[in-house]
Amino acid sequence: MSVYKRCSRDELFADGSRNPWYCATSPRCEHDWHYYFRVNGRRYRASTNTADKRQAENIEARERSRILDGRHGIRRQPDITFKEFAEIYLRDHAELHKRSANRDREILKTLNRFFGPAILHEITSHRIEQFKRDRLNGNWRAFRQKKSANPVKPATVNRELDTLKSILSKAVEWKYLIDSPARGVKRFRVQNRRTRILSTDEQRRLLDACERMPKLQALLKLALITGARIGELLALRWEDCEGGYLTFWQTKNGKVRRIPITATIAAPGRQAADSRLGVYEHEDRKALHNNSQGLRASARARKHRKR
Repeated sequence: MSVYKRCSRDELFADGSRNPWYCATSPRCEHDWHYYFRVNGRRYRASTNTADKRQAENIEARERSRILDGRHGIRRQPDITFKEFAEIYLRDHAELHKRSANRDREILKTLNRFFGPAILHEITSHRIEQFKRDRLNGNWRAFRQKKSANPVKPATVNRELDTLKSILSKAVEWKYLIDSPARGVKRFRVQNRRTRILSTDEQRRLLDACERMPKLQALLKLALITGARIGELLALRWEDCEGGYLTFWQTKNGKVRRIPITATIAAPGRQAADSRLGVYEHEDRKALHNNSQGLRASARARKHRKR
């Protein structure tokens, strides 16, 4: 307990000046007791508004307990590991509100290997900086990687850091943390070079290589003409191609985008409608049926044949 009175029996200070808090009967006087203590490095002091010492000590004890209970922003933090909270984050936030939930799940496989067993409130900014350094130097292998670790690009570390920051920010919002240790951690500076655009000859060669795959060829033609992302094209329905416009509803920035249907756009659309390799009007009326798993399997088979 740390209660005290401001008054003193000393009439004068050491320099000879008069003490404004002089009291001949201190501490057995009618002046109020004050409390003083520190919690997590922060100082708290105030008047108890009572001259009774026992009552003042009780007030100081209640005030200390109230602060620890979080009424002043300092609360007892639950002992939950990073891995446990990451599962809560995926279930209650990422899978409900983020289209990148699958990517977050893959990134968490790397984050859990470094932060997984750590108690959430024991993660520090310095530990996050160590993670950045180790990932950049190749001290941590990828998930299920048996060979020696390879250094990763700064952009990869930045994506992992963004996911970590999002998780810790949600921990603050959901009262699992007082403050995010990643708040002051900076991303790596990435040299953004100009995006290379395929030449006319490269575009022709690319389409010629897909002659036996009408679906892929139709997708590539539409992508080259419209500049749309593959996910935007695969999300198109036939009703999105009416009224002389292509309407993209599921865009990266969430804004609806419309493109006039020209003759060059209509030709791949007719090819998509006539194709029998997965590009057809499906039960859910999708214009381009998503058979991406089949495409990935074909790519793996070609890679295996090259070996």
